[in-house]
Amino acid sequence: MPATNLKWSKEKVLASDALLPLTIMERIATQVSPELTKQQLQQLLEKNEFKRSPILTRFLEFVVMTKLSGKEDEIKEYTIGLNALGRAADFNPQLDAIVRIHASRLRNVLVQYYQSDGKNDPIIISIPKGTYVPRFEPNGTEKVENLTPVIQNNSNEAVYEKTLPLQNKKSSLPVLAILPFHDLSPEKSSDDFLTALGEQLSTELARFDNLSIISFYVTQNLHESVDYLKDLKREGINYVITGSLRLLNGTIRLNIQLMNIEDGSILWSSSFLRHELTDQNCVDIQDELVCQIANAVADDPSIRRSMNKTWQWPDMNAQDLTQEAITQYFDYTYDYNSKKFATTLSVMEHAYEKAGENALIVAILAKLYLDQYACAIEHDNTVFEKGMELAKKAVWLDSRSTHAQKALAWAHILSGNKRNGEEAIDRCIAVNPSAANSLSTMGLGLIMLGDYEKGCSMLHRSLKFQQTPSACAKLGFSLYYYQNKNYQESSKWLTLLSPFDVPFSRLLHIAVAGHLCGELETAESLVPTVKGFEIDIVDRIALTPALRTNIIDGWKLAGFMR
Repeated sequence: MPATNLKWSKEKVLASDALLPLTIMERIATQVSPELTKQQLQQLLEKNEFKRSPILTRFLEFVVMTKLSGKEDEIKEYTIGLNALGRAADFNPQLDAIVRIHASRLRNVLVQYYQSDGKNDPIIISIPKGTYVPRFEPNGTEKVENLTPVIQNNSNEAVYEKTLPLQNKKSSLPVLAILPFHDLSPEKSSDDFLTALGEQLSTELARFDNLSIISFYVTQNLHESVDYLKDLKREGINYVITGSLRLLNGTIRLNIQLMNIEDGSILWSSSFLRHELTDQNCVDIQDELVCQIANAVADDPSIRRSMNKTWQWPDMNAQDLTQEAITQYFDYTYDYNSKKFATTLSVMEHAYEKAGENALIVAILAKLYLDQYACAIEHDNTVFEKGMELAKKAVWLDSRSTHAQKALAWAHILSGNKRNGEEAIDRCIAVNPSAANSLSTMGLGLIMLGDYEKGCSMLHRSLKFQQTPSACAKLGFSLYYYQNKNYQESSKWLTLLSPFDVPFSRLLHIAVAGHLCGELETAESLVPTVKGFEIDIVDRIALTPALRTNIIDGWKLAGFMR
């Protein structure tokens, strides 16, 4: 397929209307018998796309047969995960996107089938957007001629879209495409796994709001070459992910590269090795690989900083302030060096004046104000209110923005309202259940609110996807172990916080040292500028009376508060 045939989706058309635009009266007049539907199902399952994918076979068979049995109200995300995809009884659809991911794959396969081999089949089986309940209707060939396959949007919902040439699309974000992975297995038997990997990776990356992702369907039949990479550049693609897979005797090795189209340089690469791959665990292994890759590419501050520096904004007037601000923010979040905070905040405030309707800019500025409120020496409620209002605005501008939901959740956490905080945390995680930075921030928030075990579990989950702990994860673990009276472990995590250095971390250090060493002669010298504000500083982070009391007890042991 030549590069000039690449398409970029623009006008969204609901799948339920685009696939089968029948009126209510037409639908009543064209009911399909259960026997014909079962015959159509069996015909579909005989196709190679389903024979190669037991997951899609079980998925389609479950939803079709459940509806035919008159139990369509039982077709839910949870029941599909449990009965078709082999998830355990504790499966949580908010934290595990497996059903949504394979629903998108299934929609793609069905559309492709009815555009080709099944074009003249008597019955169309479809799964419209926004539901997992299948639809059975008589085929009218004209209904499927103009469909393009399902594209993932940021909400991980499938939509059918009309298309425009890619080169006509000027994205306000760096554009990334996932190229087909090379199958280096001796028997070339990994095609289905690689296709699912590419589709799921594009889905997971689309959850992050700092990149624009080309659907894997658009690129999966293309060949990678030097000339082709130049063509991709002309089409507006800035970065590509590619790699290879080798499967031998149940051992899988996946090599991944993130490449800059501008000069062919490799911004990031990694190898993943997994043993004992089976039909039973392949989905779990795929989930793990995809989440680790997506976090490395889209959520690692050093990679985001590199991508933002090398990407040329389409609007050169916006480049001066907006790109500088985002680059500065990613540089700050790389190590959360407290000395960079004031500069980052100032640059972002100027960017907001220029791009006050940019959800990412608004969300970042909101988070910075809230961090300033939480970490400053003096209590400034005006700063908190500014952060809260901007966070609400960011969510209003883009409710599917990870940064926006994270900022709003952080605001509710700092308000001390446990119920509102936990609800906001759930909404944030639901937008992107595998974003390591969101998981670590929300995990810290839960610990601050007193939900220690759930918060610690979320922190450990963040480490699964991003091996280098964030500042929030380090502080969260330190507080968790402090509350559990494991002061050695608390001290270890607190030491790792550097260069993140704020009054609260110093005050916590004194409390930990008090339990480990007793009275400290140097306690006062560790926080020379906070005299009179100690309690207020701790109150803004330790939001439960029990945690506050434990910290004060540590101070007393250190001789800091008599």
